[in-house]
Amino acid sequence: MSGLHLYRRLLAYVRPYAWAFGISVVGMLVVTAGDLMMAYLVIPIVRNFQNPDPHTFTWLPVTLVAVFLLRGLGSYVSDYGMAWTGHRVVFDLRRELVDKLLRLPTSYYDEHASGTVQSKLTFDAHQLASAASATIATALRGTFAIVGSIGFLLWLNWRLTLLVFVVVPLIVLITRYFSRRLRRIARDIQTRTGALTHTLEEMITGHRIVRVFGGEDYERERAVTAANALRHSMSKQASAGAASTPLAVFIAALGIGFIVWMALLQSQDGRLDVAVFLAYTLALSTLLDRLKSLS
Repeated sequence: MSGLHLYRRLLAYVRPYAWAFGISVVGMLVVTAGDLMMAYLVIPIVRNFQNPDPHTFTWLPVTLVAVFLLRGLGSYVSDYGMAWTGHRVVFDLRRELVDKLLRLPTSYYDEHASGTVQSKLTFDAHQLASAASATIATALRGTFAIVGSIGFLLWLNWRLTLLVFVVVPLIVLITRYFSRRLRRIARDIQTRTGALTHTLEEMITGHRIVRVFGGEDYERERAVTAANALRHSMSKQASAGAASTPLAVFIAALGIGFIVWMALLQSQDGRLDVAVFLAYTLALSTLLDRLKSLS
């Protein structure tokens, strides 16, 4: 099953709570607008240091505080709204799973380990809740920020921004590779978590039989093997997650270095002043941060 098809099925569970999801999206848009507004305010702040204006002393600090306040409010609304939606989704999934388990025939329980079945109700449902809240929120917030930042950068200096379109496809390729790898590892972790749960359940419920027949060493070996297999999968997940961000940042840093070099050339010709360059750098750092979060 492709990732796109999986998220479409997941969004079907989000549909009953579209109102909360929509409010969260509005909060993300407010955060994006706040980030861009803070980058824009760098221009009048720097220019006021160069050429002081008494009128600016009045409205600029108030505007800066208001932007931070609105951004913080938007961040709270988006984070809490997505978390609430995710918790409702996992509750609905667990309720459907309970109904499904009660209707399944006895042969299903004979063929499947009880630990694996329990893992689907606890661990798998929790993973879906994480996808319904954190993953989708990161994707949406990152997309809004990237689109807004690129538009703002084009408005500031379209010549420099054209270089960004060389860097973005490379980062997308890196992100796509690691996202597929992490998805495969996540499925492996789910399977091995179920195996460990099943092993521990048999060991705990049958502890009297284990002691009577002296099976402590055998059960210890089974539990340690299952735990080590889970550790190995989680280490692979940590390795892939840790490698994706530095690679994406390195590719972006190469592009940013070239952009800064071009900006310095334009400043020598008088086509780019310090205020615009600082605002451009801040917006570019926001774009880099969002690309890094998507990776």
